[in-house]
Amino acid sequence: MTPNPANNGTALTATCTNVESGAIVSIPGYVCSAENNNAVTCTATAGQGGVDGDETATVTDPAGNSNTAPATFVLDNTAPDAPVCTVTPNPANNGTALTASCTNVESGASISIPGYVCSAENNNAVTCTATAGQSGVDGDETATVTDPAGNSNTAPATFVLDNSAPAAPVCTVTPNPANNGTALTATCTNVESGAIVSIPGYVCSAENNNAVTCTATAGQGGVDGDETATVTDPAGNSNTAPATFVLDNSAPDSPTITSPTDGSIINIGIPTVTGTAEPFADIVVTGPNGETCTTQADQNGDWSCVIAPALTDGSNVISVVATDAANNESAPATVTITVDTVTPDAPVIITPTNGAPVTGTGEPGATVTVTTPGGSTCTTEVQPDGTWSCTLVGPPADGEDVTAVQEDEAGNTSPPVTVPGGIDTQSPDAPVITSPTDG
Repeated sequence: MTPNPANNGTALTATCTNVESGAIVSIPGYVCSAENNNAVTCTATAGQGGVDGDETATVTDPAGNSNTAPATFVLDNTAPDAPVCTVTPNPANNGTALTASCTNVESGASISIPGYVCSAENNNAVTCTATAGQSGVDGDETATVTDPAGNSNTAPATFVLDNSAPAAPVCTVTPNPANNGTALTATCTNVESGAIVSIPGYVCSAENNNAVTCTATAGQGGVDGDETATVTDPAGNSNTAPATFVLDNSAPDSPTITSPTDGSIINIGIPTVTGTAEPFADIVVTGPNGETCTTQADQNGDWSCVIAPALTDGSNVISVVATDAANNESAPATVTITVDTVTPDAPVIITPTNGAPVTGTGEPGATVTVTTPGGSTCTTEVQPDGTWSCTLVGPPADGEDVTAVQEDEAGNTSPPVTVPGGIDTQSPDAPVITSPTDG
């Protein structure tokens, strides 16, 4: 009996063999042919004429003798259980290879999905394949399961067909600028949920709250600041955005020290060091014993800071280095200065004097200023041998006090020295000749 099983409406064929020559075969509800080569073929429609699968075939020979045999089949009008079909990947875009995995498939049943090619049932499962966007496959398909009796059931075999590019991310690389070897972080926002971001040379995290963080090392893996970030959504659609920074491996010019000047002598151990450099560069000033100060050049390149702790008296080399925003360091600029914080002794005035000149001794190189109460004054420099001399401007009055102070090359001022009545402008009396006598 074929097919077997069968459901109502199925065309049935009962093929009977071992039929005696000239005998006839009858099956209730069937129409049977004449015996031919000891075989008879009978046809019927399942569920019609009382055909329900429990029939018996009767063979009658030409003498009227008869015998029987079963002519049964399984009448199955029960629909199979619906399969469970899962399509991957989901979502997908045109051209994506799809796999529909259908489980809960009745043994011997077949699965069909429009546009898909399906395997035979194996262990109650069927695998179907297709290409998204081809042969009408648009994600709205229905899987049909048909059991061996011809009964069928359906289940969805859907996926999301997504051919829309995701929004472009917004990627910011820090620090910027940077030089070779600098650890970089690219922070990308506006990332579609579930999308991935890739940047050549970077390692990127998974999307979290529509953001992705990528890391790299400047100058390694081809990372040179001209990178492009690619965002790919779960369906495989992509978009791009710049993920750039300035790669700067050029050292800035050495800064210029404008104060104190090279070779200068100062009378303060914590001088203000000033100068110029690349705008916004970080400035580090150091002394010979670790004295230091730091600052940043302004938009015009000007900078200033007070070195501390105090420099020691004597010769000091001050060094200044500039580091630009990309962390490149300049060659140092240096000046050598002398620190002198010791107050000089008061100068010595040689008196009496009539003011033209006033003389004395002091510290070589110091500047001596001489004054009188009446306003007479003069200024001079102490010579290498320690002597000094100047002529008062404005005639001094006889008997006036004379005062002098000295300021050394570092700007330290001595205490004043005053000689009371040190001005003598009177000519002496004429001498008296006692011998030989006149005449």
